[in-house]
Amino acid sequence: MKNIIKKIKPFHLIGSLIFIGLLYGAINLYSKIQFYKSFANKTRIVSVHAEQVEINTVNRIYPATSVIESKQSFNVTSKTEGILNDIFFNESSVVKKGDRLFSILTTNSVGEIIITAPFDGYVGITDFKIGDKLKNGDLLLTLDDMSYMKAFIYLPEKILPQIKNTIKYVASSKLFPNQIYTGVISNVDQRIDTESRTIKAYAIIKNDNSNLRPGLLMNVNIILEEIPNSLLVPEQSILTSKDYSYVFIADNDTAKLRKIILGITNNGKTQIIDGIEPSDFVITLGHEKLKDGSKIKIINN
Repeated sequence: MKNIIKKIKPFHLIGSLIFIGLLYGAINLYSKIQFYKSFANKTRIVSVHAEQVEINTVNRIYPATSVIESKQSFNVTSKTEGILNDIFFNESSVVKKGDRLFSILTTNSVGEIIITAPFDGYVGITDFKIGDKLKNGDLLLTLDDMSYMKAFIYLPEKILPQIKNTIKYVASSKLFPNQIYTGVISNVDQRIDTESRTIKAYAIIKNDNSNLRPGLLMNVNIILEEIPNSLLVPEQSILTSKDYSYVFIADNDTAKLRKIILGITNNGKTQIIDGIEPSDFVITLGHEKLKDGSKIKIINN
């Protein structure tokens, strides 16, 4: 026995200890890996928001902008030389047809000339005061009938086949985001401009609340086609990969991936041509964390 112990070299002992240590480490590492695998395999539940597919009419539109003007306007000018004798109106106010606006004492034999309003409307601000000398043609005042506004638009010739006898429009202004104006465009030029390749048209917008003013920039969406009974989902619910677009459908407590074909997008809603059903609930929030078959919990407020 003593001879055997004597034959054991120090490096043999060190090697044995290293081997035992490595073996212990490997066993310990394997145990930890198995533990973490077991933990990772536990089902992770993702909290999401979901809403049912909307069935509604979607419009194919041509977006345009227009600097609007009053349907009827008039520049009040001096028709003779003379002295501004009197002003009968309050600036920036409403006048009626026939109301007196100015009195001018002419320098010729005519004497006094009274200028009256040719129609109901709003008068602007005059740059003249009583006693000023006037020349023939001086612009004294502007008068605008703002009960209706005119919005000129220029339609590209490529949409000519889609233009029908009745062209509906939806107009809005960023200054009044809650006010929507709708109507029909019935005034379309018969000629195509040879340089711009556009067709001139204009919409008449009823200015019920008098918010609209000449010179205001407005968005005018021309409705080229109305598609009823369309399946619509919130735009933010749609995800894209390299080859296709898709949404996640909430099927009880499971998320299911559905490949979809996209249609028209208007006002944050996108038409889905194929891939979903009217009864489906699409996941709108939390879907970036999902994969097909993920477990979910719907937490809509």
